[in-house]
Amino acid sequence: MLNDFDSSLLCRISLLTYIHFYLTYTFNFIFVYNMKIKRFENGLFSVNTYLLTENASCLIIDPGSDISILLNDIKKLNLNCLGLLITHPHIDHVEGISPAKKRFPSAPVYLSADAVTFLSDIPNQARLFGLPVPESFMCDKPLENDGSFDIGPFSVQYIQTPGHCPGSLSFLINGSLFTGDVLFQGSIGRTDLSGGNFSLLSRSITEKLYLLPDSTQVYPGHGGATSIGWEKKNNPYV
Repeated sequence: MLNDFDSSLLCRISLLTYIHFYLTYTFNFIFVYNMKIKRFENGLFSVNTYLLTENASCLIIDPGSDISILLNDIKKLNLNCLGLLITHPHIDHVEGISPAKKRFPSAPVYLSADAVTFLSDIPNQARLFGLPVPESFMCDKPLENDGSFDIGPFSVQYIQTPGHCPGSLSFLINGSLFTGDVLFQGSIGRTDLSGGNFSLLSRSITEKLYLLPDSTQVYPGHGGATSIGWEKKNNPYV
């Protein structure tokens, strides 16, 4: 039988759980320790652009074609943008780089070194899908092999996960995994576009991402969040 202390504790836990659920599914806010993750679904392909904030600093992951609300949020919160992290060089994940760089010219663009030469394919992608060609941009920080770096309060581990397209990266940031179009909730990225390779994509997932703890939360480039443990048990494609 619960005493008054137990009942009070359960009530507080239930309230915190409700608040977390409400903020996550109503405002796309996720809290990871001190880091907040906000998802902005935008553009023709409903790409997930993520805003990561901690204290007065932020990172942008995969700026899509319509990031005006995200940029306004950064301005309202008076955040210092420390960088733009790009999971892969497909048009829906890079269309917002130029607008973001105009707003934050000192924020470097991080991209796999293997993806830099593939940037020239973006105009072809635009023509394929009937989209305007986005403004060109430079990769300020080409990332080779697998590695890590700290930027402000963010601890970033980058993992080369090719297969969806050349130069695909996954970012493990403060314990949360951002997979771009490599791993989705219950699915994986397509491999029928230029540079796609199903065998390579499968190995990227099973030999790299699936080695992370089952509790690792996964934030993909499209659709809802998931976890490594859930995907290992339920994803039918790997």
